[in-house]
Amino acid sequence: MSRSWLTLNQSSSDWEVAIAQKIAEAHLERIGGTWRFRLGVPTALRPIVGKREFRVSLKTSNLKEAKQRAHAECLKAEAQLDQARRTLAIRTGTAPEVELSDAEAWQLAREWRVHPNSRSSQGSHLP
Repeated sequence: MSRSWLTLNQSSSDWEVAIAQKIAEAHLERIGGTWRFRLGVPTALRPIVGKREFRVSLKTSNLKEAKQRAHAECLKAEAQLDQARRTLAIRTGTAPEVELSDAEAWQLAREWRVHPNSRSSQGSHLP
């Protein structure tokens, strides 16, 4: 088995991480001697997210360290954008119906009960 074959057949999660890191690197910007992460928010999501772009100082002048920090910031920003997309889909009535297993439904119910600020003021009667 050649070494190149092994690298071409890495698990999909390895490829996903590598791609995510490259995407994060594309959003690096150097201001003075400090790197920062910058990612624009799509126009349709701006009212939900509340900003035009994500801008975060990475508080480092080291490019290698900045790339690692940018990857983490990119994951955070993408999570917020995903949530905004779901919110927009619900508001516009385009959210797909989702079928949950009993275990998934109970997990959501437990999370709903544990995080009372994320729901209405109604009481919870779940076990």
